Amino acid sequence: MINEPTCLAIAPSGEVLATGKEAVEIAGRQNQDVQIIWPVEAGVIMDESALIALLKVWLRPYFKPTLLLQPTVLVSTTAESTQANRSVIRSVFEKLGAVEVITIAQPLAAAIGSGVHTADATGSFYLHLGDGVVEAGVVSLGSIMVTRQSLLAGHYLAEQMSLLLNNDHNLIVDSMVVEKIKREVFSLLPDQNRMQVVMGKSSQTLRPIKQEVAAKHLVQLAQQLTGEYTTLLFHVLEEAAPALLVDSLDKGLLLSGGLAQLHGLDRALSTEFKMPVSVVDNPDLVVIEGMSKVLEHLDDFRQSLSYHAELV
Repeated sequence: MINEPTCLAIAPSGEVLATGKEAVEIAGRQNQDVQIIWPVEAGVIMDESALIALLKVWLRPYFKPTLLLQPTVLVSTTAESTQANRSVIRSVFEKLGAVEVITIAQPLAAAIGSGVHTADATGSFYLHLGDGVVEAGVVSLGSIMVTRQSLLAGHYLAEQMSLLLNNDHNLIVDSMVVEKIKREVFSLLPDQNRMQVVMGKSSQTLRPIKQEVAAKHLVQLAQQLTGEYTTLLFHVLEEAAPALLVDSLDKGLLLSGGLAQLHGLDRALSTEFKMPVSVVDNPDLVVIEGMSKVLEHLDDFRQSLSYHAELV
């Protein structure tokens, strides 16, 4: 498994200098001629050539051309991925040697990975929180019955956190520090006294400083996320069929995706909806685990309502 951010650093010559975490770490430290590119944003492929370059680097140690003759490739997408976006996905993997490209919605893959019996007629209520997109919906009979999405996801939170610290506290921090604050300080529970002393740069003097950052400094942002996710889930419940609504309220809400581990998110939503809310095991890897299960039972998946393939 390659568990890396979809990011790469490219030299003016077009040479790939770094990928994944290494590319993220050099962002802001690189020569001005070096480009830092995120080829996929909010589940949409923005730079096809950069994505192909990235995948070639990642797949080179594992796949040999003589062995990769006519592979079938499974790709997860957002639940609302368009036909145009799926066509670009097909184009990317065609150039990498695929003969068939199957797409699966990330929330459905997450449900499968978490052990939900998706072929069951009863509905399962989920909130999948990724870096680019947050998706809420109901899964039943192996298909997503209702879905809504928001862009207030991991990347948005990191950007807004940086802006807030700069504008309100005159503190400039890099992306690694922001991730630490998100993980160890930020909370969706207003009464938390979580804090950390972090190293950054003063936006006034431009000199290095150490400054305390506490959850109370980020309350406005926490309230915005709580309100957004609550509204998203209410819309899904309003659109769900009565039987699925009863199932969802009875079984509770499942949280998946890396952002599902935000401190206090499960408790805040449980209080709002008066229902059980739980984070699935390995929330940041559950989509990959679900895709692995699909590949193990690919013939069964081909018969499901969610099967969608592009023949190259």
